[in-house]
Amino acid sequence: MHVIFWKFLPLRAESDPPDFDPEPDENRQQKVIPFARAYTVFNVEQCEGLDLPALAPGAVVGQEDNEMAERILTLPVLKHGGGRACYVPSADRINLPPRTAFENLDFYYSTAYHEIIHWTGHPARLARTFGKRFGDNDYAFEELVAEIGAAFLGTATAIPFEEMRYPEYINSWLQILKGDNRAIFTAAAKAQNAADFVLDKAGLAAGEEENLPEAA
Repeated sequence: MHVIFWKFLPLRAESDPPDFDPEPDENRQQKVIPFARAYTVFNVEQCEGLDLPALAPGAVVGQEDNEMAERILTLPVLKHGGGRACYVPSADRINLPPRTAFENLDFYYSTAYHEIIHWTGHPARLARTFGKRFGDNDYAFEELVAEIGAAFLGTATAIPFEEMRYPEYINSWLQILKGDNRAIFTAAAKAQNAADFVLDKAGLAAGEEENLPEAA
């Protein structure tokens, strides 16, 4: 499979000194450009001749990771019931099926993350445009933001992102990307902003994880 690494790189100006620091500086105005690089990765179980150390028990997803996910789930108003996951902007509420309706806990968390990214778009928070109906560009773009943002949250809390859960949006996303070749960078930036907002509100931003209770 392919993975895409991306970041914003500052442009060096003619007036910059020879020892110019390429890292973004919030104290000075800098022009930046999006940078992306594709990598081909392989499932280690499909590779031969690798001498890799064995993983310690619980090294992939432990109780602490679940604790981080549970902390994130305390942020929005959640209502469990029914068979459909959705964010209801008018009520500022997330509806989720019962946990027992999901194949596993990770799938429950990743679905909740998708809706929580939508929750950040409320006017009282990050004020994104949701779109007026299924299939319009704003609606599809917001779904792209939510899907990328959910993946960011999953990475931050060690919840695996197993599959594309919204294939019905792929055609709409392709149309958006054909119309604007920078749309993926815009969506990723908004998704990162939303994920950072969630992690900050949950007390899980970088340097704050030590506030989590230790597993017994």
